[in-house]
Amino acid sequence: GTHMKLRSKIQHSMIMVITVTLLAAYALTTLVIYRQNVGLMEQETRQEANYIVKAIEISGTDYLKQMDEVEKNTRITLIDPAGDVLYDSTEDAVTLQNHNRPEIKAAHKNGTGQEIRRSMTMSKEMFYYAKLLPDGNVLRVSKTMNTALHTAISILPIMGLIAVVALAFAYLLSRQQVAKLI
Repeated sequence: GTHMKLRSKIQHSMIMVITVTLLAAYALTTLVIYRQNVGLMEQETRQEANYIVKAIEISGTDYLKQMDEVEKNTRITLIDPAGDVLYDSTEDAVTLQNHNRPEIKAAHKNGTGQEIRRSMTMSKEMFYYAKLLPDGNVLRVSKTMNTALHTAISILPIMGLIAVVALAFAYLLSRQQVAKLI
């Protein structure tokens, strides 16, 4: 009787330790991947904004209307010095009167500005990058943030698999160890 109790106690504590370790690893992995994704996405958005600025300089704002067909997950807004929207790739201009957002203010002041916040129009976390054009208009490129939750869900299957293997291994190991002990 006592042997069995002791054995299951040891097994339980081993499984507890492994479960906690795996959960911690999962949380950490999610965070790291999320940080990397955000970094990459910010870089991509900046690059895209630079390309668009160049294209506008070459072929004027008509370029934006052609861009529309291409990129769906990127939102492009052109805002004049007064803060009125001249062009927006996702919305009709009615919903988007005056834009006096932090990233726009920063662009007027420093040439570029960026911000992460929830978009009311899109109701998602967005990354905004704004760049001042030579004519005083501001071009803003925004991308949806794939949130940390999204990252967590996408690596869940892999972590689940690791968990199953680790727990099976622990179970076998604990049986072996306990058998030696007792």
